[in-house]
Amino acid sequence: VEYLYGWDNPIFESDEVLEVILIAKRFHLKWLLMLIYEQGHFKAWGCSLWEAARIVDEKDLGAVWLEELCEHAEWHLALDQFKTDGAPMLSVDGMSVLLRQDALACEEIVVFEAVMEWAEQKFKRDLAAQQVREAQLKLEAERRAEMGMEGPEADAKAPKEKKVTFASV
Repeated sequence: VEYLYGWDNPIFESDEVLEVILIAKRFHLKWLLMLIYEQGHFKAWGCSLWEAARIVDEKDLGAVWLEELCEHAEWHLALDQFKTDGAPMLSVDGMSVLLRQDALACEEIVVFEAVMEWAEQKFKRDLAAQQVREAQLKLEAERRAEMGMEGPEADAKAPKEKKVTFASV
C-alpha cells in the first residue's frame, strides 16, 4: 500500500491487476479501482473490478460497472474470459446480483456455462476450506493427546499460542 501511495499515477501490468484489485477491495481504495479502470483493464478484469466496486462503492461505482458488465456480458461471461478475470471468485451475493440483471446482453447458454463454472469453483473452494478446518482439528487433537489432556482442561493447561487468521479480501 505504501508503494501505491508513493507514486502519483502507477501503471499496472496485466499480471499485477488482480493483486491490486484485492488490495483496493480490502482497504476500500476507490481511487485505485478507478485507476485500474482508467488504464483499460476493465475488459480483462471486469468481474473482479465490479465485485470490488460493490464493496467499496456499491451505489455509484458498483452500479455503473454492473451496467457495463451487463452490456458486454457475452464477453465477460464467455468461459475463456470468465475463468481468467477472477469471475469464479465472485461471492454468492455478487453472482446472485449479476444473475438477476435483465440487461445481461448474452445468450442463456453463456450464462448457464458461466454459472456452472462458478459453482464448480465455489465447491472446490468450500471443500478446500473444509479440509483445512478438519486438518486443524486433527492437529489440535493430536497436540492434546501428546500433552495427555482432553476437553476444557486441555484448553486451560495448553500453552497459549497466537492464532493467525486471514481476513477475507
